[in-house]
Amino acid sequence: MKHEWMKHANCKGTNPDWFHPPEGKGFLARHGKELCHNCDVQQQCLNFALSFPINQDQFGIYGGYTPRQRRLLRRKQNPANKTPGPKKQTISGLDDT
Repeated sequence: MKHEWMKHANCKGTNPDWFHPPEGKGFLARHGKELCHNCDVQQQCLNFALSFPINQDQFGIYGGYTPRQRRLLRRKQNPANKTPGPKKQTISGLDDT
């Protein structure tokens, strides 16, 4: 999936490991985030990542945000996106006496 704004991204032609670091090499993402910080299409990139349902979020750095940071951002923007916790259980048939 290609979008016009992608042609203007600072990450175009750079090391993909900076944005999709291999297991155990998360420190590489620091380089990607630095490129995102001064990118002309940072907001479009972030919006692209946020356009996916929370359970289909894109792996890697998009718009300068990690998947975890995007989850937190979504929750701030829309508290209804919080992952539901366990349902309360009720026990029927008990007397208060």
